[in-house]
Amino acid sequence: MAQDIKNEEVKEEEVVETAEETRPEKSELDLANERAEEFENKYLRAHAEMQNIQRRANEERQLLQRYRSQDLAKAILPSLDNLERALAVEGLTDDVKKRTRNGPRKLDSCSE
Repeated sequence: MAQDIKNEEVKEEEVVETAEETRPEKSELDLANERAEEFENKYLRAHAEMQNIQRRANEERQLLQRYRSQDLAKAILPSLDNLERALAVEGLTDDVKKRTRNGPRKLDSCSE
């Protein structure tokens, strides 16, 4: 009986050893393929990141342009208001009124 148990243990050890021996090690081709997949993944991630950076930069540029024109409008509006108040003053000559009216008209045509 004891010998049967020893024989079974020996057979199990042999099976384990042969299973390890039959498991093929990764070949150079497999290793190269794994590295190629790694590099491809890294490339795809870097490419996607660059596209995101470009998209964000374009969006930021568009926002800056939009706000830049708003700042210009805010700077011009007080001047337009002053010209309109000047036109409302009594006693201006027709020549002064004519020239004062042309200023806001030209600015209005530029903003369209």
